[in-house]
Amino acid sequence: MTISTRLAALLVALGAPLPACDLDSDWPFDRACAASVVPMSLQGAWTVHGDGKRTSCDDATLNASELALTVGPLDIVQSGSTLTLAEPLSLPPGVSFTFDGARVDGSCVTFTTTETSAHGDVVRVTFDGTRDGSRLSGTFTGFGPGTCRLEGDFSVDVRR
Repeated sequence: MTISTRLAALLVALGAPLPACDLDSDWPFDRACAASVVPMSLQGAWTVHGDGKRTSCDDATLNASELALTVGPLDIVQSGSTLTLAEPLSLPPGVSFTFDGARVDGSCVTFTTTETSAHGDVVRVTFDGTRDGSRLSGTFTGFGPGTCRLEGDFSVDVRR
């Protein structure tokens, strides 16, 4: 399954969001964030690509052993270590998309997307990764819609 466009990203999100990270504590990574990394702006147009799977869905037709997703471009602005959407996305009535908890710490980057469909289905996905120049890569986990679980690998291309 390949998903493109922001609306399709919502549908993917309905298939698997990640639990949110506790950003008030230490990074929840099994790797050290390289504090020596020279701070670099990740501001720009983000396109997120991912490959993974969606499992544990009450509706078995939503399960997917191979899932490809593309989200973007998202216009991201950076203030210090915080990343936010430049402005809300233009989506159909009743559909919402949020970009939460996004931050940069040395070489580590984390962000969470929450998408809600016009029918009220919610998908929340957390992306944890590292940056190398203007490219991010790592893993994602999530939940939704319903009992679905999502996991896989992602990369983000940042265009300035």
